[in-house]
Amino acid sequence: VCVCVCVTNHPCEGEMPTPTEIANQIFTVLKIANEKDDSRTEEATNGMLEYAFGHIHMLKGLDEKQRIASIWHLVELGGLPLIINILDVAHPAFSMGMTLIGMLFKDENLLSHKLGKRVFSNEKFLPAIEKGMFVSKDGMMPLLVSQVLHNTMKTASSDQLRKIAEFGGVVKQTIALLKENPVGKDDWRLLFVTVDMLLLWETANAHAILDEQKHFLVVLELLSPSKRSVLEQHEPLLNRALALLFLWGMRTRHSKDEKIKAERDRLFSYVRKLKESLPEAFTLPEEVDGKKPPGPHQAATTVNICIALDELSQGVEESAFPLHLTLKSRVKNWEAIEKDAEKKVRSPEFEKMCQDQMKMKEQAEQMKKGPMNLLSSSESSSSEDDENNAEENSTGEKKKVKKKTKKKTKTKKENTEEGKSSNDKKKEELQEEKSTGEQQSSKEHTDALKEAAKIKTEGTTYFRGKMYKDAKEIYEEALLALQQLPQEDADANAERAKLYGNCAECCLRLSQYEEAIGFCNKALSCDKSFVKAHFRKAKALKAKDQVEDAVCEVKKALTIDPSNKAAVKMLRELREGTEDNDKEKKGETEEEK
Repeated sequence: VCVCVCVTNHPCEGEMPTPTEIANQIFTVLKIANEKDDSRTEEATNGMLEYAFGHIHMLKGLDEKQRIASIWHLVELGGLPLIINILDVAHPAFSMGMTLIGMLFKDENLLSHKLGKRVFSNEKFLPAIEKGMFVSKDGMMPLLVSQVLHNTMKTASSDQLRKIAEFGGVVKQTIALLKENPVGKDDWRLLFVTVDMLLLWETANAHAILDEQKHFLVVLELLSPSKRSVLEQHEPLLNRALALLFLWGMRTRHSKDEKIKAERDRLFSYVRKLKESLPEAFTLPEEVDGKKPPGPHQAATTVNICIALDELSQGVEESAFPLHLTLKSRVKNWEAIEKDAEKKVRSPEFEKMCQDQMKMKEQAEQMKKGPMNLLSSSESSSSEDDENNAEENSTGEKKKVKKKTKKKTKTKKENTEEGKSSNDKKKEELQEEKSTGEQQSSKEHTDALKEAAKIKTEGTTYFRGKMYKDAKEIYEEALLALQQLPQEDADANAERAKLYGNCAECCLRLSQYEEAIGFCNKALSCDKSFVKAHFRKAKALKAKDQVEDAVCEVKKALTIDPSNKAAVKMLRELREGTEDNDKEKKGETEEEK
């Protein structure tokens, strides 16, 4: 009955339903699809799916806020497990389930991250994905399934990514799809999705499973002369492949395995060939005015990775190591990497180039103005002399003398006025230069602080997601943004102290107590009154059973902030612990006696 009603009330007819109504109708179809009914005809099933896809099409047409509202309502109704139940390849509604899962992760936002946790906690999801990834007669099926897994992986934490990598044969099947590409040799979509998934696993430190499956060999083949044409045509795929191989190359740079060394040499030989066939990928963007975007293969990340790989092949790691940290921390949001990398590529050389050109233009304009001013002043002085000569010829000798004396006094006055005006001009120019210098330095100051704050916010996001290692790396990156500011800068020191304190907290969560103490000491060298640094140092000392030192640090924190509840509580716990230890020691000595 439900199916008949669904088909007769087609969504394309009549008024557009609300987001809630769309969710309700999709949920109704999902409930029917999950019911086992042998009497249901193929025609009824097709009608049900047609009706569902009509509503999914309307869901796609909604704006982001409405789509989120509709999806969240569907989830609250209990639609997510119903979608996962029909992800079995043998299920007639499989395509509907995959399309819906793809819709759930269409927008990467807080909702998709919440959904990601729910999807990965469902035991049926990964087995269904693994089964769907196997190459079938329909080459598009593995692409659809891989795209779904890829979208969900972009919302996953490092721990979840490692669990996915360790599940069954997901990684093995991903590499098989990358190798075979059943969609077609010239179709780059499946290549892109599979390479990007391997890159996500690489950044999540799922190294053991990746190396076991020898992922780097398959990706290296993409750089070979016979297959490189696909990469050269699609710069996003080139970026991912190079990034993956770059991270692998950085990770294995100290390896003594002869086979690994041979593969690294092959990577570097391919990079050298790529440099010959695609030199624009190894050069900085040529646009000086900043108006035109870089060419397809002058995308800043490609430039950075290519240069870093080139340096790495020569045993240089100056720009390779910072890029390694940047890529590891930001692979999930590739657009942000590209924008950030483009800034890094263009500065400071790009800004310096622009400033030098501006100075040259100003100097040229001054040179043009200078001769004209001299010419006008000489013309005016010559005309004045002519007039004076005419007057001298018409009058007597007395007038001549008077005029000469007047002229002398006049020229003296003019000279003194000119001298004063030139001095004033010089003073004004010096003041202007001073003010522009101060403005530039203040701009650099604020820009550096803003950049550090921006990176710190990203680190905090990783910290809240309990990805403490990644968070620490990003906080250290934020500290690098403050390097250009002087050590005596109060604002920069306050920000440095906070970042060092955040690094210390990450180390505490990772049980790296010695490193945590080091970060606390650095924080206190920037700001002696930073209470959190004293408190975190005390926590690290307590974990190392250095109770007396921990008490000392807590007392220091309380001298700065006596009302700090956490510090008061910790001091009480430390004292109680020392008292208990003293009692135990006394009991032991009495027993010995």
